[in-house]
Amino acid sequence: MLLLFLTAIHRAAGPELRAACHSVPEVRPGVRCPTGEAKITPAFKLPVSHVIHTVGPIYDTHDHPEVLLRSSYRNSLRLAKENNIQYLAFPAISCGVYG
Repeated sequence: MLLLFLTAIHRAAGPELRAACHSVPEVRPGVRCPTGEAKITPAFKLPVSHVIHTVGPIYDTHDHPEVLLRSSYRNSLRLAKENNIQYLAFPAISCGVYG
């Protein structure tokens, strides 16, 4: 479900969103947004100004997934505040796409 939601967001925003995601510098090979952190890009063709990207934990692979999930939300809210974003909508983060 989440994967379909993300695909729908990317489809609606246009190819510029994917390019913006790929322009975010890697913090280590293959990782641009570590678990618990958040990044912001323009929203391109979406009817909003920005998209805030975050990665929640996979519960079976982290010792304290609740800490990382909390960080995902807090860092997203921090970015929203820093960018004067007044309204947010969160999809479900870490709710089972990996089982």
